[in-house]
Amino acid sequence: AINHIFDGLVVVGNDSGQGFSPSATSLITGYTVRNCEISHFYRGIWGIGHLVDMLIENNVIHDNPGEHNVYLGQNLQSVGHATNVVVRNNIMYKASWDNYHFNGICDNCTLNGNIMYDSNLGVGGASNIALQQGWNHSFVKNNIVFIGSACALTLNSYDDGQPALIQPGNQNYNLFANNTFVYTGRDSNGTNLGGSGFGALCVISDTTNTSIDLGHNTYANNILVNIATGGVEVVWYRKHQAGDLNWLSTDTWTNNILYSTTGAGPLRTGTYGETQTNQTWAYFQPLPPLPG
Repeated sequence: AINHIFDGLVVVGNDSGQGFSPSATSLITGYTVRNCEISHFYRGIWGIGHLVDMLIENNVIHDNPGEHNVYLGQNLQSVGHATNVVVRNNIMYKASWDNYHFNGICDNCTLNGNIMYDSNLGVGGASNIALQQGWNHSFVKNNIVFIGSACALTLNSYDDGQPALIQPGNQNYNLFANNTFVYTGRDSNGTNLGGSGFGALCVISDTTNTSIDLGHNTYANNILVNIATGGVEVVWYRKHQAGDLNWLSTDTWTNNILYSTTGAGPLRTGTYGETQTNQTWAYFQPLPPLPG
């Protein structure tokens, strides 16, 4: 698909299929969906392949009972990395799984100015925003995320059941700035899943590859809030094994507001299957002012 533009459409499904499906093993470039209302499909937008200069903007995407409002990805059947994929200024809500999910390598990609809510409807593990397997040198900015029973944002690499097709990749050198991430621990139906061990922002490895880098990221000017019951920390870094890289030590945290209404701490660290360590607020204290 080259230079396809869909503008100003109202697309309504019967809770099955995809609203838009830009998927191929060849190059997909210049694919644009803007100013549309997309509702009542299994997935609102589903795109897998060598996505280049894709733009999804100013849409309302909602009521997707199967999985995601927007699912994009790239795998080893794609002829190249996804590059310059821009998803901005959309409203996404009522997704059975994630509001926005990118799975695969995405270079210089942007998620900007979106309002996302009402995700993970009774499922228990799907984040509002899930970035998996290779989101790098990219941007997540100016988004407002709330009402979800798993993490508001998850950065994750994992070992897939199809290793010849989907492999873990580095998720590093990204900027997360000016976002508001609220972890409610409940879905829109009021189901309380706050004790499931999630947080407002989660950096999690599920791969045995110890060289995967989920660090070297910058978190600036974000508001991270935990209002869920169950004592879950606001931010969670979880290694898969002790030999994983220390992503937290390479990340930059500056001018963020972390807040909990439940008495939960700011930061949880640890390794899968082991006791997690709850850090104190001191880790996120601002640096002292410069002399003079």
